[in-house]
Amino acid sequence: MRVLNLEWGSHIYRDRIPASLISNYLRLHGHEVLEGPVFSGYKTIRKFKPDLIFKAGYLGSVHNFKLIKYARSLNIPLVILTAEGNLPDEFWTNEGIFWGWNTDRKLLEDRLVLWTERTRNLAKGNLSDEDQKKISVGGGAFFDHYKLATLLSKDQFLKKHKCERFKRVVGFGCWDFGLIQPEDSRYEATKLQFGEKYLDLFNLDHEKLNSILIEVVKENPDTLFIFKKHPGEQATTNNPSATKGVENYPNAIVLKNEWPIGDVIQVCDLWLVYESTTLIEAWLLDKPTALVNPTTTEFPRSLQYRGAPNFDSAEKITEVISKIGLPELDDFFTETQTARQNCIKDTLQWADGLNHVRTGNIILDELEKAKSTKIHSGFSIKEFKEKVKFDFLAYIPFGKRFKTYKNQKQLFSKEEVEIVSSEFMKAQKKFYKKLNMKPNDLRKIPYA
Repeated sequence: MRVLNLEWGSHIYRDRIPASLISNYLRLHGHEVLEGPVFSGYKTIRKFKPDLIFKAGYLGSVHNFKLIKYARSLNIPLVILTAEGNLPDEFWTNEGIFWGWNTDRKLLEDRLVLWTERTRNLAKGNLSDEDQKKISVGGGAFFDHYKLATLLSKDQFLKKHKCERFKRVVGFGCWDFGLIQPEDSRYEATKLQFGEKYLDLFNLDHEKLNSILIEVVKENPDTLFIFKKHPGEQATTNNPSATKGVENYPNAIVLKNEWPIGDVIQVCDLWLVYESTTLIEAWLLDKPTALVNPTTTEFPRSLQYRGAPNFDSAEKITEVISKIGLPELDDFFTETQTARQNCIKDTLQWADGLNHVRTGNIILDELEKAKSTKIHSGFSIKEFKEKVKFDFLAYIPFGKRFKTYKNQKQLFSKEEVEIVSSEFMKAQKKFYKKLNMKPNDLRKIPYA
């Protein structure tokens, strides 16, 4: 049968990793899977005529929402994954935030796949009895690649960037402060989620954090700092990473999509964040982690912040950096060790590298129930509007919104998807062989 996956990016990032892992698993079971771009979703649906569509969450983007609503109108079975399973509890308990653009407040998908039992229990409060039956728990499939992939070594990274002179490497996983700027298309949703009180806090922290980061880089010239931008940053916003000015120092590198996040974390001796899922990833790689929250740690956020100490000043961070490579470094992180283990369980559900298999088995179960769907092959006004937006307006040389369309389109490359999927397939087969499990054995792995 034909399965279609639609995502924004082709590079290795939060949504691409589970999408390609799951796609490959479905291929091993004999299904034809196309990994396509969201920005030509209407055209792809019409031409490919899928028996089922799966993708990461759609409620935060109006384009995603309209696309899924269109697929629903064609009676195509839909399986939707959560893009971030460790969202704050407020996301799951606040109806306005939970439903986003879906004002009808009824699930469009046949199956909503969450990461954990915890989030399922939280989500049930927003759902009718009928919709509650559509929720399954598949685990955090994104994190599986840490069991599968061979990550970059520090020496390889330093050589690539001609930074062999540095013995210590500190990474910073950027939060997207663009969310709090009116120029960002997600601003209204962010204001609804956090309220004016916390938007004021984030604006204050935006400036404070930028100053702290510059001071730390300046005070530690013998340490290499890697700043990994958030992949969701929009071109319309101002300094969304709070890193403006660090690029002027020879011991700082600013990355966007050049390296997968796992590779970046792997080469670091210390991983810092303002607020980020990457804390979990760093723990899976046994990296010491910390928050850099200048004002307070108390704002609506995901639970992993409990597993990391907060270094709220450049002086404190510099003190910790000076202990890298020494036994005393562990003293900064012992108090949060138990919280880290609890956070991993509450975020992933399972940490065995097989969550993509569990999610794949959910999709296979839906495929067994799927009925053939007739999809019109003629002219589509929705497809025409999509083409105008991303093939014409994206290349008008003025206007911030048009620049965003262009940037979104440039995130996806068919050739890159093929390379990523091929490399993952090799790693998956090797991993399954190590477990002594064939596709039929994997098919028996249960989900919740």
